[in-house]
Amino acid sequence: MFLIFSFYDIRVWENIFPQRPFPEELFIAGKKYKGDEFSDDVERIFWRKQWRDVALNDWDYIGKSRFIYTEFMHPKAFHYYVPLLLYEALPGKDNLDLYDAVRALLPYKDDKGWWWLEYFSSFTREQRFFINKYIYGLNEIISDCNWEMYSTKKLILIAINKYWYID
Repeated sequence: MFLIFSFYDIRVWENIFPQRPFPEELFIAGKKYKGDEFSDDVERIFWRKQWRDVALNDWDYIGKSRFIYTEFMHPKAFHYYVPLLLYEALPGKDNLDLYDAVRALLPYKDDKGWWWLEYFSSFTREQRFFINKYIYGLNEIISDCNWEMYSTKKLILIAINKYWYID
């Protein structure tokens, strides 16, 4: 299966999601507050770091809430850093919650406003195809009768059917 072999090779991810150029903006205009501890932390953690170099405990420190991403982080910046979330959430790596990673591929509260449109349009066709295969692979791995993963499976099906399908 494509997921089992290709998705666990970080070099495949680096090829699909280049580490340069860095995003031009980290924050949504007007959302970085000088001297604000949260803004300073986000800037310290992400600004001018390659997506591979952001530590997972830093993601935990600021939180993996989609509210944080959609309210503070510029959509193109989130697009740049999201591959790390997806890679580290692969089954068996146990570094990150798969539920949170799949949520990062869906609009916050089903709002397809400017943030989602800019975020989604930042992905190249090749990246969208890759994410489509990633999601389909997750769907195949997670059993329908695995009740612990029921919520994640539900999100995966929404992602497949509503947002990340390839026509």
